[in-house]
Amino acid sequence: MTITHTFNIHFWLKKSSIRKDETIPIYARIWIDSIPVDFSTKEAVLEEHWSTTVGRATGRAKSVKYINEILDEVNSKIKKAYKQLKNEGRLITAQAVKSRYLGKDKAVLTFNDLINYHKENELEKLAPGTVKNYSATEKYIDRFIKKEFKSNDVYLAQIDYSFIVKFENYLRTCPPLRKSQPLKNNGIMKHLERLQKFTTLAFKHGWVKIDPFALYELKYEEFDCPFLEQFELYAMATLFLSNKSMRLVRDVFVFSCY
Repeated sequence: MTITHTFNIHFWLKKSSIRKDETIPIYARIWIDSIPVDFSTKEAVLEEHWSTTVGRATGRAKSVKYINEILDEVNSKIKKAYKQLKNEGRLITAQAVKSRYLGKDKAVLTFNDLINYHKENELEKLAPGTVKNYSATEKYIDRFIKKEFKSNDVYLAQIDYSFIVKFENYLRTCPPLRKSQPLKNNGIMKHLERLQKFTTLAFKHGWVKIDPFALYELKYEEFDCPFLEQFELYAMATLFLSNKSMRLVRDVFVFSCY
C-alpha cells in the first residue's frame, strides 16, 4: 500500500529576531501532512528586499542573487532528504526530513554506510577480541565486493540470498588474510555470522525491507577435542618456560586439568 503525503517547503522572515544591521533571518519551513517544522537557513535580508509571495529576495543587488541561490540549494536538499526517506520506506514526518537534511539522521544506503554506522554505534559494546574479528570479516567482504561487483561498495538492496551464497563460495576458494590461518568451514561460518549481524542491524532499522538470511542456515561442523594423555600432561607440566606470564598460563591450565 502506497502512502501519500502532502509536502511543501517555503521560506519566511523571522521578524522577532531582527539584527543590528536591520536584516532579518530567513527561515525554512517544511510542511508534511499539515504539520510544520522550521529551521534557520543562516541567511538574512532587509525586509524591503524580500517577497512574501514567492518566498525569495528581490532587487538587483548582488547579495539578492547570492541569497536566492542559497535558498534554491536548501530547497533542493530538503526535497532530496524527503525522497531518501521515501525510498527507504521510513516514517515520513517534517521532523524526520529536517533531521535528514541537517545530517542528524544519516542515510544508510550502502554496505559501507552500514559498516560506518556499526563502528560508530555498536563496536563500543563489544569486547576487544570480538572487534578484531569484525575487522577481518570486513576485509573479506570488501575483497568479495571488489571481485564480484567490480566496485568498492554495493547498495544494501543488493545484499540478498544470492549475495550470501556467493560470499560463502568466495570464502571457500579465496586466499586467506594470513597464510598461516587458512579458512575452514567453522571459520567461514563465523564470517557469515558476522555478516548476518550486519544485515540484521539494517533490517531492524528498516534500511532493508527483507532479511537476506531468512532462508539461509549457518552450518557448523562439530569438533570433538580429544583428552590429553597422562604423558602429554606431564610433558607440559615439566616443560621449562622462561617467560613468567607463559608459566602462569601453563600452571593454571595444568591445575584445571587435575
